[in-house]
Amino acid sequence: MRGLASHILRGRMPAILTVAALAVLALAVPLLGWPLTWFSAGGVALVTLQQGAREGGIVVAGATALVGVLGMLFGAPGLAPALLIGLWLPVWVAAAATGASRSLALGLMICSLIGALIVMGAWVVLDDPVRSWQNYIHEALLPALEQAGILVDMPADFEARLNETARIMTGAMAASGTFGLSLGLVIGRWWQSVVTRPGAFGEEFRRLRLGRIVSLLMLAVVLGAAFLPETLALPLVNLVPVLAVPFLLQGLALAHVILGRRPQDRGWLIGFYVLLVLFMPWSLVFVAVLGWLDNGLDFRARLPAGVD
Repeated sequence: MRGLASHILRGRMPAILTVAALAVLALAVPLLGWPLTWFSAGGVALVTLQQGAREGGIVVAGATALVGVLGMLFGAPGLAPALLIGLWLPVWVAAAATGASRSLALGLMICSLIGALIVMGAWVVLDDPVRSWQNYIHEALLPALEQAGILVDMPADFEARLNETARIMTGAMAASGTFGLSLGLVIGRWWQSVVTRPGAFGEEFRRLRLGRIVSLLMLAVVLGAAFLPETLALPLVNLVPVLAVPFLLQGLALAHVILGRRPQDRGWLIGFYVLLVLFMPWSLVFVAVLGWLDNGLDFRARLPAGVD
């Protein structure tokens, strides 16, 4: 990864070509789609963090123009705008804020704010986002599954479950995008550390805390989602997973403090990530709650002396 980060920082053209190539490869190689997308965002974040918002903006503009030309040649004119609006521009904003404030927590909160704006925008632009998802399920998803023969062994109440899932689909999609933006920012910050100051990212990540004000805001949203009338609660229900993303990352940071404090303890950390994957999504909820609680209880201060 050090070689890739060094290559991106070699100049504008290497950065533009690498960011654009990673995004295009993500579409060409579906099995590696998500990681390559995160690395593309990480390239934008790296340039912005290391060389400033102006240089990062130039890379974003150049990569958008390059992908735009490729999209026109291969019949995908919407690809460049989608990457610009959905990936490169948001992570550039978050990275610029992180660089200016020297606070990874602020950058992650901006990623979450962007996701929250998407959720609220859906309720402003669409008459009924839930109905829109239900229409998609019945008009596109179910016919596609039937044509592929996947519905043969599905439970009898599968369609009803999908209709219920439509209530939170806006939030789930926005949370997925927020997580991708956050990972792109984290990757960029990590690459910056690898190139300029090895080990600095680990120290910064283990100290990640969002603060009590943000945790109280999260509590207010959760209580509103639980107790307000349905019409008011539903947008808040969809906000919860988006706002939970930075708390999830704080929970992961806390796990690194507790389980990865010494090189010989890294096996515990690996086991933690294995369990995290095996028991998703409830494991993610648990870690996010742990991260949220850390803002009030400060678990790090309760650890034995000498533990970072």
